[in-house]
Amino acid sequence: MISLDIKNAFNSIKWADLINLLQKYNTPSKLVKIFDSFLKERSVILNNGDRWNYNIGVPQGSSCGPILWLLVANEALDMFLEQENFLVQAFADDFVILLKASASYRFTEMSKEIMLKFESWATKYNLVFSENKSKYIMFKVKKTITHFPGIYLYGKRISYTNELKYLGIVFDPNQSFMIHLDRIQEKIVRLNEKLRRITRATWGLRPEMVKEIYLSILERIILYGVEIWYRDRVKMNAKLLQIQRYPLLSITKAYRTTSNEALQILSGCVPIDLKAQMIVEMDSNIRGVALSDNTHSIDFEIEERIKPWEISRISWDYFANMCNRFSVFTDGSKMNGKVGSAFVIYLGEDEIDSFTYRLSDNSSVFMAEVFAINKAIDEIILRNLDHVDLITDSRSALMALDSPFEKRVYVNSIKRKIVNYSGEINLKWVRAHKGTKGNERADYLAKLAIEKQEIDCLFHETRTETRLRVKQNMIQSWQTRWDSSKNGKVTREFFKKVCVKRVQGDFYLNQIYTGHGIFRTHQYRFFSKTNVCHCGDEIGDMQHVLLECRLWSIQRNQLKIKLNNSLKILLGQEKFRIFCRFVIQSLLNLEIET
Repeated sequence: MISLDIKNAFNSIKWADLINLLQKYNTPSKLVKIFDSFLKERSVILNNGDRWNYNIGVPQGSSCGPILWLLVANEALDMFLEQENFLVQAFADDFVILLKASASYRFTEMSKEIMLKFESWATKYNLVFSENKSKYIMFKVKKTITHFPGIYLYGKRISYTNELKYLGIVFDPNQSFMIHLDRIQEKIVRLNEKLRRITRATWGLRPEMVKEIYLSILERIILYGVEIWYRDRVKMNAKLLQIQRYPLLSITKAYRTTSNEALQILSGCVPIDLKAQMIVEMDSNIRGVALSDNTHSIDFEIEERIKPWEISRISWDYFANMCNRFSVFTDGSKMNGKVGSAFVIYLGEDEIDSFTYRLSDNSSVFMAEVFAINKAIDEIILRNLDHVDLITDSRSALMALDSPFEKRVYVNSIKRKIVNYSGEINLKWVRAHKGTKGNERADYLAKLAIEKQEIDCLFHETRTETRLRVKQNMIQSWQTRWDSSKNGKVTREFFKKVCVKRVQGDFYLNQIYTGHGIFRTHQYRFFSKTNVCHCGDEIGDMQHVLLECRLWSIQRNQLKIKLNNSLKILLGQEKFRIFCRFVIQSLLNLEIET
């Protein structure tokens, strides 16, 4: 894998070359003239007051800048036909060459012609590659790498590296991506230290704000490109949890000896390895790596590109009453996880026919509504009805048909049917459950269709359904892990269920929730201090200190609450929480004094 770095790429392209490329790709002459007028006779005033006329550089900061650069980059890509043993790719000005061979010494000969072509392309467009920043890496297959081939650029050998960063992901010879995670860890540690400047144990940002910073920034940094580098292996999962630990400590303000499992429960943050697995699975399903084997099912969300002059909008109006012509009422329904769809045909006030369909259970109400409209239009076309009012209570379906930005093939096919039909189909909206005869009848039939044994139409799982299912699986996996974990036993007594909305960031109370803190039992366990309470009567565990210790009997009696309940119940009362904070603060002072 060879990474090529171009020196100051965007500021080196000659404007004349850009205009020539626009003309080469048959850009309309008016657009070419606009670009030519925009680029020529430009100048800048330097710091010393001199004026400098220039004629190079892609216009940056505008949407056309990247497009103009891609014209130049495409000239390089066109020089290489895709072959089995090598591939050239580019993202903006970052070029990468992938070579495949049975022996490492072959790479020298394979790369020679490729590098010469790149040099020729760069010279033609006033570009220069950096020999120092251009590097290459070799990936192991089975054997250890013993021979490093010579890859030459401008006659100079470019250097080999054990870690090559491309588009934010660090590649290593073993393709383990552990080096990538090491670099991510270093970055998270630096950011977390900056975060700790404004949030400490007893002051600073609220835990909710710190959690939002973690979810919005730090977690996204950790999981960037996870679809590429994640492997469900023990070592990688452990590394991810180690990285996640830093911000979780900042959120919860808990002692550093607290387990990862307890930190995740207190902060309401999903274990990051499970989050990584969720993203990978979601990407696999949505992008189509794992497709349904059923070829008869309909993909409701598949999209198409429509030329601007072929875009159509189907307007709609409000329903008033039935006329002495054909009216078709449609409806969709979802109950108890089952989906039904129906439409009814009227001539005046008389019902002449009706149709019901049961859809696959993964369908939404919106899909059922659109499906009913589609089937109703098919029936109208089949019967060749001349003038028809098609009435639905789904405003979202009507808005989709009226939208010029609609990209779904299924919805646009309905538009085309209406536009191309020789008769007249008027779409109308009626408010649901207001006693309208046709609407109530269609609603009844849609609910009746739910009870059908056979499914009439299968839909692919939608993206929304996929995300919901994968997220539910992730939460269930988290719950299973929490139930079976050997760590966080004290925390489990207070919080048996996982919850992403939970944020427990109280420095004092979290010592109770975790059992890690100023209590003598914890000090004895981790720091070999005495486990006898300051009162000298018993072992200084939470139960004794908070409910029995004579040092706090006066304050305890002032609470005027029953103390025969468990700590979990007592901590639900604000009075007791205030008392607990006071006791722990006092214990901290006593430890400092002693």
